[in-house]
Amino acid sequence: MNAKNNGTFSHQNENQRFAARIAELDHSAAGPTLFRSLAENLPGFVLCYDRQLRIEYASPQAQEFGSVSVSGFPGKTNREAGIPEQLCVLWDAAIQEVFRSGQPQELDFEFPAGTAVRYFRLKLVPEIGPEAETDSCLAIAAETTAARESLRLRNELSERWRAEEAIRESEERFWSMAAACPSLVWVTNAEGQNTIVNRRFRECFGAGYEQVEGDAWQRLLHPEDAAEYIGTFMRAVRDRSAYRAEGRVRRVDGEWRWIETFAEPRFSASGEFLGHVGITMDVTERKQAEERLRASEERFRSLFENMQEGFAYCRMIREPGQPDDYVHLAVNQAFETLTGLKDAVGRKISEVIPGIQTANPELFEVYGRVASTGRPETFETWVPALDRWFSVSAYRPK
Repeated sequence: MNAKNNGTFSHQNENQRFAARIAELDHSAAGPTLFRSLAENLPGFVLCYDRQLRIEYASPQAQEFGSVSVSGFPGKTNREAGIPEQLCVLWDAAIQEVFRSGQPQELDFEFPAGTAVRYFRLKLVPEIGPEAETDSCLAIAAETTAARESLRLRNELSERWRAEEAIRESEERFWSMAAACPSLVWVTNAEGQNTIVNRRFRECFGAGYEQVEGDAWQRLLHPEDAAEYIGTFMRAVRDRSAYRAEGRVRRVDGEWRWIETFAEPRFSASGEFLGHVGITMDVTERKQAEERLRASEERFRSLFENMQEGFAYCRMIREPGQPDDYVHLAVNQAFETLTGLKDAVGRKISEVIPGIQTANPELFEVYGRVASTGRPETFETWVPALDRWFSVSAYRPK
């Protein structure tokens, strides 16, 4: 792995203000939720370190860099998290410099991915505490191309950010990640009109900003979904509340894609409603999977209800010192017709047919064996209480 240290960022005063706004965002009601939502959707990763170089937070994407589960990263150093030694040496030195100087650091590193090599840029930003000291260090990693795109997006949107100076500094952290976010990120004003969208938004619809600003985005919705989607959104604008909705939109290639949108209201320091900030994700594959599952369940239900053989889905009950028993979880109509048993669902067989544990112990032996081994068995048995012979096939569902 090769790496180089690019030194500190310029503009010390701007970085100090940025760090202060990071702390403000972390302690606001929406800040942690917004930060976590974006951090966990980035192609790179986000880590946060305390002064002992222990990890306080790790986004799921950091998993590929360590040898332990990312959920186990917090409380560990880079080495304890299984991060490669070359990166530990490089990162730890830069993080220590952040705590020593209180200044941001930036470095490039390489990471092998199979036969290829991936290139990243790691930005280390001090987070300033109440005593004007660096309490923690935020590490934001992104692929080099994503970092360049982030810079381009920030330059492109600088004029609009200056028009919203009162909130721009608190959203620096947000927009530094939005540029590389694989989902659609957008900001509206208090009337519900788009004011800012990220690069992925424009790529998805093959549109320039003027084609999606204001309420022009509404024309991208499927006619069958537009009324409910827009109505739900406008109610959130009216109520200044959080927003969630699903619908179909036409992508640049003409294909209709399912999307799911989440948005949170934005407020100024004085409590003035500023609009919403939202993230929109493509959930077409999930919707298709849900539809396949629904169709499969319908086919199963049709077979279950119309088959001529009786079917009972049961759960074995075994208690020390007590005879085996089982409870009916589901039965079909044919089962009720063939056995004459009514209202069996939710009841133990010992309640439905008193004395069956003594009269037909083979039932419980076979069912218990099938439940334990998973091997199906077929047998015939006479049930005196029902005065009938039955041919029974027992198996354990996977």
